[in-house]
Amino acid sequence: MQQPNACSARSLHSNQARAKARLLRSDRASIPLGRYVATELKPKLGRYVATELF
Repeated sequence: MQQPNACSARSLHSNQARAKARLLRSDRASIPLGRYVATELKPKLGRYVATELF
């Protein structure tokens, strides 16, 4: 069995990071507030980012 070289290890790590970022984005809770939507980034922290809908 061949050991992965540094390049493939970096590639694997970046793929995992991208997959995790995708998961976090899709996991956000959205709350409609009139013309704005508050997205809860970290439910435990209770911080919101308001984005205006066009």
